[in-house]
Amino acid sequence: KLYVSIPFNFIEVLKHGISDGFLFDRGTAYDIFHNNTVELINRDIEDLCQKGDILVSLRSLDTIGIIDKKTKKLLWSWGYGHLSRQHQPTLLENNNILIFDNGVNRNYSRIVELDPIKKNIVWEYIGSPPETFFSHTRGGSQRLPNGNTLITESNKGRVFEVTKDGEIVWEFYNPEIKEDKKWRGAIYRLTRITDPENYPVLK
Repeated sequence: KLYVSIPFNFIEVLKHGISDGFLFDRGTAYDIFHNNTVELINRDIEDLCQKGDILVSLRSLDTIGIIDKKTKKLLWSWGYGHLSRQHQPTLLENNNILIFDNGVNRNYSRIVELDPIKKNIVWEYIGSPPETFFSHTRGGSQRLPNGNTLITESNKGRVFEVTKDGEIVWEFYNPEIKEDKKWRGAIYRLTRITDPENYPVLK
């Protein structure tokens, strides 16, 4: 079992959510702590976490957090009021966190890079215009060695790579299409293998 010390804003959601429709509107009245990401942190970060702690994404509460594996307590959290049904927070080499923010409450998605110590967004990608990039569910992002970001727009069956300036330099669409429904097969998540030497099966 996992026991966490829930921040005040979580308490407010749990206390008032059902009555004001927050949970039922999202279809999550009985799945409050829906967790779509578990990432084991591989290093100590001063004033934030230690190696072995766990980075999680609580989708239905619009919140990401870091859990102390030993004490099973929530050490750090962010997102409530900023994120909307996010996916795949990933700890970057610079100790920032990359997040796919689905943006269900605003009808467009974005990718944000968060400084977790200052709790400031230091970089984001938004479509141009914003509604051209939107995945209501699922989604993912990967920071590549060249500094670009690979983005999976799951529901549209699209994967694309952007530079830090937001320029699209590579794009792929799932070729599976049902013409009668004008429907393209979704892509849950695509990851670029940047270290093929660690995958003998690829030789």
